[in-house]
Amino acid sequence: KMNNGKTKVMNKIKIDDILENNNKVIATLNILGNKYSPYYKIFSKELNEDILVTGEHLIQDPKTNRFIHVSDFEKATLTDKQDKILSCLVTESHLIEVGEYTFWDWED
Repeated sequence: KMNNGKTKVMNKIKIDDILENNNKVIATLNILGNKYSPYYKIFSKELNEDILVTGEHLIQDPKTNRFIHVSDFEKATLTDKQDKILSCLVTESHLIEVGEYTFWDWED
């Protein structure tokens, strides 16, 4: 979600874009995906849709407030979806809010 309230697909976000809460994007990365980096899905009640993220990303567990791997998050389900190219962001706060969840950015 962008600071203006609109949403943008992650691979369309550019350097200097402003995410919600005035969180400026300071870097974007494209990384080769492979069979070892499948997506996990986490249903967001706020967005009313699934969030797709790789298992190695860190998510803040709402129960403990600790950051854990998505693959260890009890609400994350492994999918058979993969992409050839994965998109990652670095933000000024090093956090990315998606729906009711908070993820660490690439700097995690």
